[in-house]
Amino acid sequence: RVSAGAEGQAKTWLSGKSSSQVEKLAIVLDEATDLDLANGLVDTCRDFATEKRELSKELPLVIVSGTGLDAIRTGGHVGTNPSKCFLVTITGPKQSIIAEALKSHERFGAAVRASPGGVFSRILMTNARMYFRGVLPVLGLEFLKVQVPDESEVQEILVQAGSSHVLMSYAVRKYLISNSIQYLDSDDRKALLEQAFTYHLHKSLSGASKSLCPPLKHRIEGLITDVTEMPAFKAIKKNGEKIFEKGLARCEGTSKALKYLACFGLTDSLERANGYKFEHITSLHVERFMMTKGYKVWKHKLKFAWPPKKTGNSTYTTATLIPKLKETLESQKEHEQKNLRKLLQRMDANTGDGGLFHEDSKVCVIFSQGTLTAQGGDVLVLCWDGESMKLISIQCKHFSKWEDKINKGWLSLGVPIKGFVGKARYSDTGLLELCSTIQKSFERGEVSVGKRVLALSLPANELKKLVIPTEDADGKQVEVEVWPKEWFEPTISVMDVNEEEEDDDDDHQNDGDDVRQ
Repeated sequence: RVSAGAEGQAKTWLSGKSSSQVEKLAIVLDEATDLDLANGLVDTCRDFATEKRELSKELPLVIVSGTGLDAIRTGGHVGTNPSKCFLVTITGPKQSIIAEALKSHERFGAAVRASPGGVFSRILMTNARMYFRGVLPVLGLEFLKVQVPDESEVQEILVQAGSSHVLMSYAVRKYLISNSIQYLDSDDRKALLEQAFTYHLHKSLSGASKSLCPPLKHRIEGLITDVTEMPAFKAIKKNGEKIFEKGLARCEGTSKALKYLACFGLTDSLERANGYKFEHITSLHVERFMMTKGYKVWKHKLKFAWPPKKTGNSTYTTATLIPKLKETLESQKEHEQKNLRKLLQRMDANTGDGGLFHEDSKVCVIFSQGTLTAQGGDVLVLCWDGESMKLISIQCKHFSKWEDKINKGWLSLGVPIKGFVGKARYSDTGLLELCSTIQKSFERGEVSVGKRVLALSLPANELKKLVIPTEDADGKQVEVEVWPKEWFEPTISVMDVNEEEEDDDDDHQNDGDDVRQ
């Protein structure tokens, strides 16, 4: 505690009325998170240092410290010569240093060692505040170690705790109430997180489009346009660098913890040769994407496959195959409609007197197929925008390198590629019948087929051989999109991705009987 006398001496010295000088002096201006203020401080720091020259034998060093200040350099904010200021970017916690410093700590020693092993703790520990104020205090709780004398058992329990979404969500909530965003109401906080999400998505797609050639370049540019038209992205332009000032994103090197926050925790990790994991990531990313666009999102698993995988020895060109498929789908409809009506009841129960579907509402239902072997899209998205209802079909392909068979993913979307029409017609029949089934169940007007999307875990620059067809099996124009890996930011990079993944084509391994036309 500083005495009154010492405080008086300090004020006298700081005012320049004292003859004593220190060897070196650093003046720290902390919490300069407002970029306009920080910019002004940078512009005037040399004058400020000169003004305080008499306090030290060497020219004083002025340090401006705050969250998001890297935007000053990258955004061209510095009014004077940028080389006159030196930008130091603080990285995330160094686990090895922390582990060494706390290895013998009675409460936190075991917690530090266990943190990298937990599914969520290893993500959240990339942000210092989440790590020290959330992850370590939770993993250091005594009740987790009660009656567990063996050190290896303690470590196993703490790793499991670090993999618990419920326990680790405390670190996220603690972050939200321990920096400047704590003073925002919930709606403003939610809006800023949506802006952070669209910032990462737009930045990723913009980087992907630079080195591409048509027609894929045009497709990626179309995705970029969609993002720029989102209210959350427009708000970034209006609010300037607020997401950086509030510590929710960085111009470069945003931590996995902050990306996890921007995703609302809707993320998963890719696994070696596991296409179903990529399907799950696709579903989660679409959920967050649609939420950011202002949709109320529901998720639902269908009772059946639309369409089911072809059985028997007949080829896709057999004249009786489609009629038999329609009989099968007809037999499914009644049970599927009951399933969908129950969904509609739950949706209506959570809606006000205006009803769920009206001209001012935006509703989205993300469907998963009833079986893992469905012949159609892996993820199906029903969208109501106040005027019409469309069903988007998404086929997911998870590969570690390009394979020509990736192009066959279009067939499951009902879009033929050269030489293959039968399988596309088969898949298209199932998609159309599902639209009819949803229409009869919801009774809210026509349900039509929307975009047909090929979602890929490969980056855009590895898709040079990708075919992009635009017609269905009957030669009618259809709307198609390609989602490369870059479209899945920030969702896909939150958790570590194994770069040595084997090729994964788990979708209908034995479908070699699609006869060339």
